[in-house]
Amino acid sequence: MSSTFANDKFAFKAAGEALDVEGWNVRTEDALEHKPAKNEWKFAPKFNITSPDFSGIRAFLNLHGEFTKTGDADMAKKMVAKLNLSHEDEHHIGVWHQDDKGNKKNWVQLAWTPKDGTYWARCDMARKLFHSGCH
Repeated sequence: MSSTFANDKFAFKAAGEALDVEGWNVRTEDALEHKPAKNEWKFAPKFNITSPDFSGIRAFLNLHGEFTKTGDADMAKKMVAKLNLSHEDEHHIGVWHQDDKGNKKNWVQLAWTPKDGTYWARCDMARKLFHSGCH
């Protein structure tokens, strides 16, 4: 946990393990910032969730947001969610969604990571783009 106090800003950060039971792990990191003179504040929660191994398949979920308010303006929200399913740490499928002030982005990604390299394909659903590559 950390905190900052200045003449125009107060900030707090906290991180830790919220849950670690039977292979399920939830870590959280939260930040809060307040600027009284400007009448601004920002709250940014993050959660990283990992599942236990289910016959070689593990799930990883990352959720984070950012909520900001300035003066009398409406609150601005940014939300990001990422889900990855991994089989034996070699085959992966992931989805990513971001909503930033109504501008939504959606991605789907496949990856194969054998010992000799990485091969991937990615689709941007909002802009209708397809990418693939290796290294």
